[in-house]
Amino acid sequence: MARKNRISVPNGIYHVTTRIAHGAMLLKSDAVKERVVSAMYKTAAFSGVELYAWCVMDNHIHMLVHVPNVPKQYRVNPDIDPPSYAFGMRPAECRIPIWSKDDDVPIKALPRPPLGFKLSDEELLRRIHIFYDAKTAEKTLNRWNAASAAGAGYMAEEEKERYFRRMYNISQFMKTFKERVTKMFNEDYGHKGALWQGRFYSGLVENTSQVLSIVAAYIDYNPVKAKLTSTPSAWRWNSFATAMGEGDAARQCRKMYEKMLGLKWPEAKAKIEAIFADKLPDDLSAEKLQTICDYYDDESAKAEYYREHPHQSNDEKTKPWKRQIRASQAIRVTLKIFKGAFIGSVEFALKTIMSLPTDYPMHKTRSAKRCKALDWREPIVA
Repeated sequence: MARKNRISVPNGIYHVTTRIAHGAMLLKSDAVKERVVSAMYKTAAFSGVELYAWCVMDNHIHMLVHVPNVPKQYRVNPDIDPPSYAFGMRPAECRIPIWSKDDDVPIKALPRPPLGFKLSDEELLRRIHIFYDAKTAEKTLNRWNAASAAGAGYMAEEEKERYFRRMYNISQFMKTFKERVTKMFNEDYGHKGALWQGRFYSGLVENTSQVLSIVAAYIDYNPVKAKLTSTPSAWRWNSFATAMGEGDAARQCRKMYEKMLGLKWPEAKAKIEAIFADKLPDDLSAEKLQTICDYYDDESAKAEYYREHPHQSNDEKTKPWKRQIRASQAIRVTLKIFKGAFIGSVEFALKTIMSLPTDYPMHKTRSAKRCKALDWREPIVA
């Protein structure tokens, strides 16, 4: 069965999760978590993405990742962002079968579309230095120089392009990160077999302060929800607790919260803490919220609801059925009801749908209906 395309857009922000196979608690020790966090930041620096928020649990990882457009100074044409790569999907012309069904004759696949951007050698080597080490960067430079001196400069250029295709893309970022962690487990901890549980999850997040604060709080709140700690700041391995500390890592996390929310750190901290402190209505549960969203998803669910509530008038039946809650309360229930499609306003959902390739599965439009099912309110900041 073919894999479904991911929703991926230029200058996108994604809530990403990836899990250890079989739910194994392989990330339980502090030493492992520290190396995983280091791998996250090194991969982000290499890939050209930004880590807005993150949380490392004992058997899975959450990240809020911003994948910016390719900077203009790297583009072949400064006014054109590489479209085929910004979407993170292989274009239709590259998705032809490798084998013919008629005579088992291999079909020559078409080449990839032009990349559309190129980093300077200095910048590429700087990123290689960060992700690998100084020795690898030095060996890479010597290899390029030797190839050029031998009249085979094209080989160096091909190697550089392979590096470039690992940048400014959510799928490539996760592939590079997961490979780094897998190599660590295989070489240093004697792990054998599959480390990760299938594909990673990625949900497109609306770029507004309200929505980003909710998703970031949801990520930071995970250890409390799992009953591993009483407060998010007491869990050492999340971005909020790190931002509350001292040192370079704390300053980096505070900088990301400020950039993400457009607020100074004290205001950003107060907004996130207001979401942590938000109370759920007594009658709101994950099941109830799912039922409300299903009402907009499925006409049969709507009919079933009115069969169970025959006292409602015809006029009431024609009105939109919305649940008015503060958006921050959603972190006490779940973001999974959106099935990774959209988190935010109906306008954002519809705009994203319209920007997708024409052959993209349009059943995702149900996510716009899910947005309509809830009337969000801003969290109350004390």
